[in-house]
Amino acid sequence: MKEPWVDIALVIASVGITLVLVVVALRLFFDLRAARKRKHAQLIPLLKLLPDPGDGRVMRVRLKDGKTYDGLTLSGVMDADAARDAGLPHPLNQLVCFERADGTRVWLDATAIRVLEALDKKA
Repeated sequence: MKEPWVDIALVIASVGITLVLVVVALRLFFDLRAARKRKHAQLIPLLKLLPDPGDGRVMRVRLKDGKTYDGLTLSGVMDADAARDAGLPHPLNQLVCFERADGTRVWLDATAIRVLEALDKKA
């Protein structure tokens, strides 16, 4: 003699097991995908050096908020795709790198730059 609730219990159990297996499969897929992106991001440099960045000229950088940086040379720009793949937050995706005479670097937001002035003297 078969109980009537056994068929319903089997259907519910099979649906539950199927959902659990699908969730596990999706989790594995996205974990592998994230690991692959992290590995790929380590191979790509975040900073793209320009082939001839400003011809080594010393620059004056004026920002939209009125600040001015003098004595900088253009070093490179951050690659937006590499920054995104590396997991940097969106505001850090569009940075421009300048170098001072002592070798320290200044990173500025590309959207904050109003004017780049090339001065006469070379670095």
